[in-house]
Amino acid sequence: MTVRAALIGLGFATQELKLPGYLAEDNVDVVAIADPDPKARAAVAERLGLGKSQQFSSYEELIGTAEVDYVDVSTPHATHLPIFRLAAASQVSVVCDKPIAMSIAEVDEMIGLVERSGIRAGVHHNFMHFPSHAEMLRQARAGAVGRVESVSMGANSIYAPGVLPGDTGWRATARFAGGGILMDYGIHLLYLSLNLLGEDFVPRTVTARADKRRIREDADVEDTVMVHVEGTDGRTATLTLMWGTGTSGHTLVDGSEGSMVIHHASGHSAQHNVADEIRVVRTRDDAGTTVPIEWERLPLTWYYGGSIASFAQYVQTGTPTGVATLDTARTTVSLALSAYESIALDRPVEVPLAPSSPLYSLGIVGIRDLPIAAGNVILTRDLYRRCEKAPGDPA
Repeated sequence: MTVRAALIGLGFATQELKLPGYLAEDNVDVVAIADPDPKARAAVAERLGLGKSQQFSSYEELIGTAEVDYVDVSTPHATHLPIFRLAAASQVSVVCDKPIAMSIAEVDEMIGLVERSGIRAGVHHNFMHFPSHAEMLRQARAGAVGRVESVSMGANSIYAPGVLPGDTGWRATARFAGGGILMDYGIHLLYLSLNLLGEDFVPRTVTARADKRRIREDADVEDTVMVHVEGTDGRTATLTLMWGTGTSGHTLVDGSEGSMVIHHASGHSAQHNVADEIRVVRTRDDAGTTVPIEWERLPLTWYYGGSIASFAQYVQTGTPTGVATLDTARTTVSLALSAYESIALDRPVEVPLAPSSPLYSLGIVGIRDLPIAAGNVILTRDLYRRCEKAPGDPA
């Protein structure tokens, strides 16, 4: 018996990246869609073969009308919690794009809703299913470089809809997005790094710096960020990210007995790009070995395919194999918000983030409640300035 899914939010992520995975997944039937844009509804409905009765202008109408097993949410981050509340009240399972929520308090509310309602819930940490990252994790767990001591990831000049000069949209607005490139693409790098460092890695401090250099003038979020996570045992993850017009970067793991790096022959080397091999070097004089990666570039079924299949199986069986649960999502959101607090305070921040922090309860909306010193980038670049709710904003 196939699982019945509904798609809420039909923008770029759904149309370009998520639909190929659903169209290729035999275990899932998309039986309903929702978006306020009639053109988006028509375009997606045509690709899925859906009739008018299966198209809705709001998530409220869809959840209240359609018979579905779960909803897959690709909407501005600030809207995730109200959708989650309604789905839980209607006994409909939920999977969301990352970040799952705007604050730790919101994630905790979601966890409580799951416990009381009995629904299944998860977040698309879809990069974990990519052939490159899945193979690197296998190599790390097999001891290819000994104990993983540090992870370094860069995502440079990464394009995202709505952030460049001349663009419009919610992604460059703090009160909708919950932050800039760190909350958007950086979440991917956080969960990838944590998985490579292993379950015994316990973060101790987060140090971060940010700037706004090249995105649209009216944006009030960072487009450039550096994050350094240090564990209780001294092991580290170091991440650098920047929005832009291209796609380049690196993924490097250093271990007690060697190092390994993901290699991209095309030159497009960010974490979401198709890779060709993993190169493992164990000594200074070692020429290294290569682990080839099988990866069909098109169609983009792989972008969400593994995450979709895993969540559908979870809905059917109750076993979250390969699924990023809300507890996992809470960890990444907590680290991201700790990084924002570090940016505001110009110092390392201990993790987990203290419940007394305004970021814990409010997310980025509360960042200016912190004691920000004159000359801090948040003030000089006027970041996160529009954090007050405005009429017509998502709930």
